[in-house]
Amino acid sequence: MRKITNIKFATLLALAVVLLVGCTKEQSSLSMDDLKKSAKIMGQYTYDEGMDYVGGKYERLIKPAAGVIVEVTIPVGDVTGNDKDKGVVTYTTKTDKDGRYEMVIPMTDNGVEVTIKPVDFVGVYQSVVEINGATPEYLHQEVVYSAESAKVALKPNQIKVNDGMYSHTIVSTEDGYPYVSKYIVNVGKATYTLQSNSVGDEVINKEYRPFKGADVEISVTYADNVLKYIATTNSDGVAVFNIPTHDMNWSPNIMVNVKSFVEDSFLYYRNEYSDDEQAYVNESYVIEGGVFEQASTISGTVAFSDLEGMPAPESRVKMNFKPFDGVETYGYSVSEWSSVQF
Repeated sequence: MRKITNIKFATLLALAVVLLVGCTKEQSSLSMDDLKKSAKIMGQYTYDEGMDYVGGKYERLIKPAAGVIVEVTIPVGDVTGNDKDKGVVTYTTKTDKDGRYEMVIPMTDNGVEVTIKPVDFVGVYQSVVEINGATPEYLHQEVVYSAESAKVALKPNQIKVNDGMYSHTIVSTEDGYPYVSKYIVNVGKATYTLQSNSVGDEVINKEYRPFKGADVEISVTYADNVLKYIATTNSDGVAVFNIPTHDMNWSPNIMVNVKSFVEDSFLYYRNEYSDDEQAYVNESYVIEGGVFEQASTISGTVAFSDLEGMPAPESRVKMNFKPFDGVETYGYSVSEWSSVQF
């Protein structure tokens, strides 16, 4: 983003813009005197400006979303305590140069549920087309950056943090890429839990749970080059890619690579015989450190179609835990996950 705005948040009650939409006479009589309690919402918004290639490595360009307007809306019924009251109250502020924002929300003793949404903006997304020696070649495309809304419940005197990252949609028709194809990657993190079976006994359960915040890179093979894109998984473990393309019906090769990440500790369950209880029991162990790595290579041809009702193609990536060398593993083995579905 080109514009950077510095903001000091002294008292946002004075700066907030309040809009009462569709208010009844009783609603419009609501005054600040009725809202004697307050809570604070704060956070940071960033956006993914694409990729660079520096020192023989790909780097992701994560930038602060500086100077963007953040809207916080509250149903009037939450404020008045009457579900029949319609409309919303809207407060606005701007992020500072680091993409951070704060807002004080007035309320009654009952608290409120707010919806937080920063506004969209237009920017440029950079892709690395290819590497000639040590010199990268780039593709720059005009995009619209947008962030998902988030609902946050607030009680008086609370301080809650809500961060977010903008995703992008290609809008430029330059460089021969007038269309966009949607591609989805689901990322699951290997996790042990205890689960009760039909007779009430606790059994060890192995499952891949949605992994939030994983960096996913895809390499898309076009007829004339290979482009790389990166996205971050949301709370459902899903990364969404909007791939620029020459045609809505096409079948490129796509390789998926989820970045490895370090884990300080990993909870491992094992069924073993207990001399004290003279029976097999489930024991838990904490493995002190390791790394989650992609279980297998995911690469192949993906068919995209503009037929109405066709779901977006998707891939599912398993992330398995590998202990650091020298740590106590208590008998854990990555091979335990070979037959677990995701």
